[in-house]
Amino acid sequence: MLQSSTALLVLTLLAAALDWWAVATDRRRLEEVAKPAVMVLLIGWVLTVPGADPTVRTWVVVALGLSLVGDVLLLPRIDVFVGGLAAFLLGHLAFVPALLPHADGLTGGIAALGLVPAAAFVGRRIADGARQHGGQPLASAVVVYVVAVGATALLAVASRAPLVMLGGLLFATSDGVLGWNRFVAPLPNGRTIVHVTYHLAQVGLATVVTLSTVA
Repeated sequence: MLQSSTALLVLTLLAAALDWWAVATDRRRLEEVAKPAVMVLLIGWVLTVPGADPTVRTWVVVALGLSLVGDVLLLPRIDVFVGGLAAFLLGHLAFVPALLPHADGLTGGIAALGLVPAAAFVGRRIADGARQHGGQPLASAVVVYVVAVGATALLAVASRAPLVMLGGLLFATSDGVLGWNRFVAPLPNGRTIVHVTYHLAQVGLATVVTLSTVA
């Protein structure tokens, strides 16, 4: 089981690197294969981590599965933004029960002092841009999503587990860059940055399954 788990994690990272290269060089067909493959392989890794708590494992698999749906909906050839936003929103909500058992209240409170103002500033700019693109309903949806992303990031930081913490912060970074790039102003290499930070974030958050083990 351990060897299978390690092999799947290595394949996940290789698929991610392939996707980053595809995005950086604008190979859309390769991206359409590599991006979903990352999440499929990562789900496989989560399912094979020895001794993981079954409840935590289930919530992480649900979160990653919803993210996979979001990935497909946001592929350039499909680009169903609202559907992708909804899938990722549900994915963040699924991460909450996986992260909550490991959250330290004091650490989360301290982290909130920095994360909340940053999320409010970036989120407001993105929501304003979304309002210009799709009206108030889209802006409201973006605000709800920003709150969900912030909750994931706070709980991840509150876990005090380095990889999980990094995953939460990188997910917020990835979504912030994606929203800014789409609704505020294009950023240099914006799509590549989104993909790199997103995949590293998902791997980091998925390691929460290693924090609780059962005999």
